[in-house]
Amino acid sequence: MNGDNYSDAISYIAANLASGGTVYILGSESAVSSLFEAGLIGISCKRLAGSSRYMTNLDILNEAGMSGKDIFVVTGTGFADSLSSASAGLPILMVDNSKTALKNSQIKWLKPQNIRNIYVLGEEASVNASLAKALKPYCTKGCKAHRWLLKVGDHQAGG
Repeated sequence: MNGDNYSDAISYIAANLASGGTVYILGSESAVSSLFEAGLIGISCKRLAGSSRYMTNLDILNEAGMSGKDIFVVTGTGFADSLSSASAGLPILMVDNSKTALKNSQIKWLKPQNIRNIYVLGEEASVNASLAKALKPYCTKGCKAHRWLLKVGDHQAGG
């Protein structure tokens, strides 16, 4: 699929989307063209797009309804850690490693979530120590925010 030709993707969606299903478009029109969305004629679509990648991430997490689960925390400026964690089936919170504190919108989102465990993925160059420490108050039952450098594929979601 190139920037102007979405026919293969649209054909795949039309053939495989369950009856009454919804296609979620993640990101603004600069990330996923409105031409793609317009091509999904007769298919229910919902675009989740914030003013930044971090706000889009929070929109996705809100839509998924993930309260009471473990989460992964990754940098929002690189994709290796988030891609490697996707197979574990846990929510992913992206943070801005150039900052030393969480964004106010992230704090507001974290407070009511009842998170069991927080797994900070990658080395300190990905998620700095200040950000990892700032996550600890949002983890329930006395757990810690763990820096996790193990193979993510070994983690079982919900465990």
